[in-house]
Amino acid sequence: MDCLLSPTDLVKIHGNKKLILLDATGSPDSKKRYLNGHLAGAQFVDSNKDLADTNRPPIRGGRHPLPTIEQFSKTLGNLGITPESHVVVYDTLNG
Repeated sequence: MDCLLSPTDLVKIHGNKKLILLDATGSPDSKKRYLNGHLAGAQFVDSNKDLADTNRPPIRGGRHPLPTIEQFSKTLGNLGITPESHVVVYDTLNG
């Protein structure tokens, strides 16, 4: 899978105050991996708790069903994301 933003491009914008960098590495030990090493300035997001509504049955949205607009809006606000933000989400797998 190709990157939407290359590592070189990320370095160019890294000092931008509007940049919100999110580590969305998904694994059973993702928080531990984040604490052991992540890109400078990145915030941790849990793909099961922050980016999905896992209370919904998988048949109604797959393994990571999208959260409600209200849930997602609250998560974005908690991460400091505003309409003016430039958000980059990364993981350590294939996309």
